[in-house]
Amino acid sequence: MIRQCYKVLGFSVLLLSSVAFADGEQTTAATKTWDNYKTITEKNIFSRNRTKAVPLSLIQQQVVVVSEQSCYTLRGITKESAGYVAFLEDSRTTGVTRLYKGEAVAEGKISGMTGDGISYAHDGKTLKL
Repeated sequence: MIRQCYKVLGFSVLLLSSVAFADGEQTTAATKTWDNYKTITEKNIFSRNRTKAVPLSLIQQQVVVVSEQSCYTLRGITKESAGYVAFLEDSRTTGVTRLYKGEAVAEGKISGMTGDGISYAHDGKTLKL
């Protein structure tokens, strides 16, 4: 009978210790995050996109101011009964505008027009397109 008590007692100790061990494993597994795998994701030798990491403090971005003139593209010129008409495309809106001689566009105006190109006046300078 004492032997049976020892067996039951030993079995219950074994059972309780295994439950406590399993409970401890469950809590540590639940606390794992992707931070544990950060080194693997950054230094993966099998990744095609792997590059040397550059700290954000070393990256400098330049501010580029684009003039409004660079947004327009001359798409064509045609002759009508009233004179020539130029077709300019605005790359910001992809819209095409019909312009006649003397009309304002961007920061200047169209000062002249022929079948081969237009003259664009801006800040006292004339540019042939």
